[in-house]
Amino acid sequence: MEFDFVVTSICRDLITVWDGTTIYHLSPDVRKQITAIINRMGAASSRAQGLGAIITTTSRLCMNVHTGQRLYLYRDPKNEKKVCGLLKIGRKKLFLRDNVGRMRELNASCVLDFYVHESCQRRGIGKALFQHMLKAEQLPAAKFAIDRPSHKFLAFLRKHYKLGKFTPQNNNFVVFDQYFKAKVKHRKESSKLNLQAFPAGKSTGQVRAPPLPFGSPPATRNARDSKLPNSTGATRRMKSRRANAFDREGSGDSVSKLLSSSMEISRKLTPSNSFRASHKV
Repeated sequence: MEFDFVVTSICRDLITVWDGTTIYHLSPDVRKQITAIINRMGAASSRAQGLGAIITTTSRLCMNVHTGQRLYLYRDPKNEKKVCGLLKIGRKKLFLRDNVGRMRELNASCVLDFYVHESCQRRGIGKALFQHMLKAEQLPAAKFAIDRPSHKFLAFLRKHYKLGKFTPQNNNFVVFDQYFKAKVKHRKESSKLNLQAFPAGKSTGQVRAPPLPFGSPPATRNARDSKLPNSTGATRRMKSRRANAFDREGSGDSVSKLLSSSMEISRKLTPSNSFRASHKV
């Protein structure tokens, strides 16, 4: 799309990035020119996609600074008055259903608008613009939610990034299955590492538990209990045998013996009266 002023004086690089803060700090003349570029390109994008409203304007960029909306513009390297394409991204809080049917609330990075002018298509501009955005944002293409993608955009992603399978959502966003597969793969790898770090014991064949947090030593059994396969069960059986022996010997004699022994122990532990008197003096 051509303009009646020199675009290279505003967009000095081949691909430039704009947001509400950058536009706000421009001089009035430059702000007027960049506003004309963004508004006209946004209107052309809405017409090409068959949208009922223009979704990319300068005012929208300025109102959505808090969501991190940024606009990438690609100017024509051969024509100093021509802009070829735009790509708008931002973050949105979305309720999405993953590839296993679970509903999730995510603050996702989104592609909100993507357009290459009809006179500049079939020249690799879309791939160069999209690839530049991925490198600047440091995210793969699968980690973006796409807002109302056209058939051309879906074919573009399938051709260049092998993205084709997605779960239908209740909203207008398309999230590919690879968005969630990366997290599932990470959990599988972590579980494998845990099994390798704590292999199965030779005697029981069970997986050993990892150490407690903060370096706390796990509770250990004493040497007598460690010889038993189940110290708790063995202790219960031993108490049961003693109780049965107590019943067989007769409760009266056993109780008297216990009382006499306890009284003898208490006399030994209690200090004598002479000892108390000497300390009082």
